[in-house]
Amino acid sequence: MNTRQLINELSGPVSLSVSYNSNCTCFAVGLDTGFCIFNTESCELETARDFNAGIGTAEMLDRTNYVALVGGGRKPKFPPNKVRKHVTPLLIDDTLKRL
Repeated sequence: MNTRQLINELSGPVSLSVSYNSNCTCFAVGLDTGFCIFNTESCELETARDFNAGIGTAEMLDRTNYVALVGGGRKPKFPPNKVRKHVTPLLIDDTLKRL
């Protein structure tokens, strides 16, 4: 008799990493589909990017719009051994969505 529950692969994005910025006002979450940045105090979503590919690590520089990204997961967006700079219009304007 098999008593183990089946693993549903379509359960949503998988978190690959979580990291705080230097003054702990925000935290970035690397997902297997992109990354998200949250405000620490209210846990409110500040910005999110969906690349349909994995971000193994997302690190914010203070409270600026500079985010360092490293690929990860099963289908990485970038090589897992190189850092890619991403400028996101964090907290100002979310209309620029290029990489």
